[in-house]
Amino acid sequence: MSDKDQGQSAGRIETVTGTGTVAAAPAPTPAPAPRDEVDNVVDSWLDEHVRGSPVAQATEAWNYLIGALDHLKAKIREAL
Repeated sequence: MSDKDQGQSAGRIETVTGTGTVAAAPAPTPAPAPRDEVDNVVDSWLDEHVRGSPVAQATEAWNYLIGALDHLKAKIREAL
Protein backbone atom coordinates (compact mmCIF):
# COMPACT_ATOMS: atom_id res chain seq x y z
CA MET A 1 0.00 0.00 0.00
CA SER A 2 1.19 3.50 -0.72
CA ASP A 3 0.95 6.56 1.53
CA LYS A 4 -2.12 7.63 -0.42
CA ASP A 5 -4.08 4.39 0.10
CA GLN A 6 -7.21 4.83 2.14
CA GLY A 7 -9.47 2.33 3.85
CA GLN A 8 -12.78 2.62 5.63
CA SER A 9 -13.32 1.32 9.15
CA ALA A 10 -16.43 1.71 11.31
CA GLY A 11 -17.74 4.58 9.21
CA ARG A 12 -14.51 6.61 9.48
CA ILE A 13 -12.03 7.15 6.69
CA GLU A 14 -8.55 6.22 7.77
CA THR A 15 -5.33 7.04 5.97
CA VAL A 16 -2.63 4.40 5.97
CA THR A 17 0.79 5.98 6.26
CA GLY A 18 4.10 4.54 5.18
CA THR A 19 5.16 4.14 8.83
CA GLY A 20 2.63 1.43 9.49
CA THR A 21 0.42 3.66 11.62
CA VAL A 22 -3.17 4.51 10.86
CA ALA A 23 -4.37 8.06 11.35
CA ALA A 24 -8.11 8.42 11.89
CA ALA A 25 -9.82 11.35 10.23
CA PRO A 26 -11.42 13.78 12.68
CA ALA A 27 -15.12 13.29 13.29
CA PRO A 28 -17.24 15.75 11.33
CA THR A 29 -18.84 18.60 13.24
CA PRO A 30 -22.62 18.26 13.14
CA ALA A 31 -24.36 21.01 11.21
CA PRO A 32 -26.70 23.22 13.19
CA ALA A 33 -30.34 22.25 12.94
CA PRO A 34 -31.99 24.05 10.06
CA ARG A 35 -34.37 26.82 11.02
CA ASP A 36 -37.93 26.17 10.01
CA GLU A 37 -41.17 28.13 9.96
CA VAL A 38 -41.91 27.26 13.60
CA ASP A 39 -38.61 28.84 14.68
CA ASN A 40 -39.31 31.90 12.55
CA VAL A 41 -42.83 32.48 13.88
CA VAL A 42 -42.00 31.90 17.56
CA ASP A 43 -38.82 33.99 17.41
CA SER A 44 -40.67 36.79 15.62
CA TRP A 45 -43.32 36.77 18.37
CA LEU A 46 -40.57 36.86 21.00
CA ASP A 47 -38.95 39.88 19.32
CA GLU A 48 -42.25 41.73 19.06
CA HIS A 49 -43.63 41.06 22.53
CA VAL A 50 -40.85 40.25 24.97
CA ARG A 51 -37.52 41.79 23.97
CA GLY A 52 -37.03 44.99 25.92
CA SER A 53 -39.68 44.00 28.45
CA PRO A 54 -39.08 43.46 32.17
CA VAL A 55 -38.90 39.70 31.46
CA ALA A 56 -35.97 40.25 29.08
CA GLN A 57 -34.16 42.27 31.74
CA ALA A 58 -34.39 39.57 34.42
CA THR A 59 -31.83 36.92 33.51
CA GLU A 60 -33.48 34.07 35.42
CA ALA A 61 -36.90 34.80 33.91
CA TRP A 62 -35.43 35.19 30.41
CA ASN A 63 -33.58 31.86 30.64
CA TYR A 64 -36.75 30.14 31.84
CA LEU A 65 -38.75 31.63 28.97
CA ILE A 66 -36.19 30.56 26.34
CA GLY A 67 -36.25 26.99 27.70
CA ALA A 68 -40.04 26.98 27.66
CA LEU A 69 -40.09 28.26 24.09
CA ASP A 70 -37.86 25.39 22.96
CA HIS A 71 -40.40 22.95 24.43
CA LEU A 72 -43.25 24.90 22.81
CA LYS A 73 -41.56 24.68 19.41
CA ALA A 74 -41.16 20.91 19.83
CA LYS A 75 -44.83 20.49 20.75
CA ILE A 76 -45.93 22.58 17.76
CA ARG A 77 -43.79 20.44 15.44
CA GLU A 78 -45.30 17.25 16.88
CA ALA A 79 -48.82 18.61 16.30
CA LEU A 80 -48.14 19.54 12.67
